[in-house]
Amino acid sequence: MNGKAQIGFNLGPHGNTVLNFESTNHFIIMEVKFGNVLPLKFIFDTGSEHTLLFKKEYADLLGIQYDRKIPLMGSDMSQEIYGYITRRVSLIISDNYKVTTDILVLEDDYLKLEESTGVKIDGIIGANIFKFFVLEVNNKKNKIKLQEANRFKPPKKLDEVSVEIYRNKPYVDGSMTVGGDSLEVK
Repeated sequence: MNGKAQIGFNLGPHGNTVLNFESTNHFIIMEVKFGNVLPLKFIFDTGSEHTLLFKKEYADLLGIQYDRKIPLMGSDMSQEIYGYITRRVSLIISDNYKVTTDILVLEDDYLKLEESTGVKIDGIIGANIFKFFVLEVNNKKNKIKLQEANRFKPPKKLDEVSVEIYRNKPYVDGSMTVGGDSLEVK
């Protein structure tokens, strides 16, 4: 899966837009119109490289074609599960951000997040959707501001931290103390 996302909207004269989200159980949950019509709830997760749909029946309902079936490793790294790559799926996120991207549709809802959290969750929005933008997450207002990277001007009060990007995931070096021992963490 190449994970390429094609942006299908204008960020406006200032090169930015604002997306709304709801915060539940420490998840950032965004309303997504899957296939431009079906309203679903997706977790925003910069740690996920790809966008995932947990419930295959939604893709089947819209007649979405699958490119190929691929084996995946389950979260316990011992169970092999399956997913389907589907190409060029249109998503409308928070009513003002339209994107066409490849997604991974799970054969079965292996994660069962809705069951374990009590919150309707239909998928994960991966880092591939937002990787060309600077994101400003405001948890108090439940908003994410997307800014074109070449137009971003850091605020004066911002503390700069070095970030390493590996497979579309941000990593920050740090340290922590556990039981009196200092550990380097990423």
